[in-house]
Amino acid sequence: MALVAAVVAMLVGCTPVPGDMPDATSVSPTPSDRFTDDDATPISDRADVSTPSPEPTASVAGISISLLDDEAEVPEFETPWEAEFTEAYLGSTSDLQREILEDGQITEDEADELRDALQTCLAEQGFTDVTFYGAGAFAEQPPAGMSNEDHYAIVSACHQAAWGDEAADVYYLYYRVERNPDHEDETDIMAACLVRAGLVETGYSGEDYADDAANDEHPFDTSAAQFQDCLLSPLPVDG
Repeated sequence: MALVAAVVAMLVGCTPVPGDMPDATSVSPTPSDRFTDDDATPISDRADVSTPSPEPTASVAGISISLLDDEAEVPEFETPWEAEFTEAYLGSTSDLQREILEDGQITEDEADELRDALQTCLAEQGFTDVTFYGAGAFAEQPPAGMSNEDHYAIVSACHQAAWGDEAADVYYLYYRVERNPDHEDETDIMAACLVRAGLVETGYSGEDYADDAANDEHPFDTSAAQFQDCLLSPLPVDG
């Protein structure tokens, strides 16, 4: 659970809480700067949805990827996460990713398909013990004798082939949407959750939370279970 909380912490701009890491050679968390509102720019005047024609297959570290053709039409996504879906579609590296994205939603079954794609890619390169921890984090065991350079290159290439461009990861987007379906302001929903959890007083705002996170100084114990719960699921549960 500590690892999951650490990865989700990157979503909301606070410092992860140290915790035990799994017994695996590497853990690959998702970069924290993906899909930010400042970086994602919606594409205007898009045409209707159509099946794109991918460019000839490219290769990264010997692993094949299928890039989106520069002239391909992009679906017009009707979702609060429109900009992020557009960015992910433009950065897609497989037909599977594009098929998953084109209806503007990512289901649990489709997320399973993305996990399977990454696991298959790594297995074909001799990796074992691939374990997923949520929010885009995973661990794996490379073949004996593999150099650190080759290890990094192959994991990065499989990640790109299975989930898309690093700046537009389809699997990571699944977790972001699941955690915050209406794309509410992250700092506001975190602050509200902390108030409900009793970690801060009423009146604590999203701006307060953003300032505390930026300074890495919180008015509560960041190892508290309530804080970890807010990181993973900041919205109130119906009922």
